[in-house]
Parts: sequence; C-alpha cells; structure tokens
Amino acid sequence: MGATPLVPNGATGATPYEQEVKLEKLFGELQAGFKKMEGVADPNKQANILKDLTNKMQEAKSLIKEFEQEARTDNMPAAELTSRKKGLVQQLNEYIAKKKELGNDIAGRKELIGAAKRGDGPKDYNNMDTTTLIVEGRKKIKESDESLIRSEKLVAETIEIGTKTAAKLDDQTKQLERVVDDLDQIHFSMKKAQKIIRDITRGIATDKAIMGFIMLLLLGVVVIIVLKIAHIPKSTSTASPPPPPPPPSGRRMLGYRAPTLAHPHYTIA
Repeated sequence: MGATPLVPNGATGATPYEQEVKLEKLFGELQAGFKKMEGVADPNKQANILKDLTNKMQEAKSLIKEFEQEARTDNMPAAELTSRKKGLVQQLNEYIAKKKELGNDIAGRKELIGAAKRGDGPKDYNNMDTTTLIVEGRKKIKESDESLIRSEKLVAETIEIGTKTAAKLDDQTKQLERVVDDLDQIHFSMKKAQKIIRDITRGIATDKAIMGFIMLLLLGVVVIIVLKIAHIPKSTSTASPPPPPPPPSGRRMLGYRAPTLAHPHYTIA
C-alpha cells in the first residue's frame, strides 16, 4: 500500500506546518517499514518491526493533534482545517488497518510454528484413512472459520474506527463553523459600536461649536451694551426754578416789604 501525498498542502498551495512536514516524513518511514516486513520471513523479526511502526503511528497521532491546536490558534479557516486534517487522518488510518492485518497474520504464523514444534504440523494426508481425513478436514474448516471470524472482527473494528473518526470530524467542523459565526457577529458588533462612537463624537463636536457661537453672540451683546453706556453725554444745564409765588392782593400794607428772592432774575420793587 503506497502512502498518499499530503493533498491539502499541494492543492491549496498553503504553507505546511511543522507538524505536517514531520508527518510526511513519518508516513514515508511507515511505508518503508511495511515494505521491509514483506522481505522478512521470521515472524519474531516481523513483530519487532511492527512494534517500531506502532510507535511511529502513536507519534503521528500526537502530531495531528498538535497541528489541529496550532491551526486553531492561527485562526485557520474551518473548511481548510477540516480538509487538511482529514487527509492526515485518512493516511494514518490506512497504516493502522494494515498494521492490524499484519499483526493477525504474524500471530497466525507463530501459532502454526508452535503447533509444528509440538508435532501438530502438516501431516501426510495420503496415508490417512477416511475417518482421519474427515476429522482433519473438519479441524481445518473450523480453523478457517475462526480465521474468517477474526477477519470480520478486524473489518468491523476498522469500520467502527472510521465511523467514529468521521463523526468526530463532523462535530469539530460544526463547532468550528459556530466559532466562525460567533467571530463574525463580534466583528459586526464592534463595527457597529465604532460607528455609534463616531456619531457621538461628531454630536459632541457640533454641540461644542454651537455653544461657542452662542457664547460669542452673548459676549458681543454685552460689549455693545457696555459701549453704549460708556458714550452717553452728561447734561450741562440745570432745571429752571419754579416761579415765585404771586404777590398778595389788595393794598400794600404799611411797613410791608416784599421779600427779596435769591435768584438774580426775579426781584420785586
């Protein structure tokens, strides 16, 4: 089974993360390890190689989680994050499925070798009678059935893992979409708040200008009133005194002398 290239980076032209570069290298090592197992006949050596490959798969799983966390921190678009992560998970699942398949095969080979060492190995069926052949045939059929059951169980587990992974990816996609919607709403609210603040600032500036104009008008009126008061001329004439009382009527009495008024313009002889 060949390793699938990192499609998300190549397709979108996006700069790969450090985790993606390490994963690509790990997937190459996994592919080379599985190819190496094909040339090894000893099941014990194959088991050792498979153990090393299992550790690499665990490392790959941790790198995928780190990539997802860092991508979310960098505010990667939800669709791009889902696509890139899905490609990585699919590659890892392929290697996990192959690892389980080879693990079952190695276990079966070890069982056959152990049976051969105990004397239960391949027998000469040409020298067996019919009853023995029937017994051996039934035994082989039973072993084949058990092998098929194990294979079916492995397939079912693989399908279950794939289903859970797909469901988890779907949930994460919906969660990211909700986060994006919330961010859009926050951005819209911030823009609206900025607009309101600008309107309030303009209103305050307008009110200040109007108040300044009114103050200038009031100051002008006060100045005009002061100037008017300062330039009023003072009156130089005095009011005319009231006329003197009329002289008494009848004869001038003996010894009567008319009073002399202080005002120079009025005298009585």
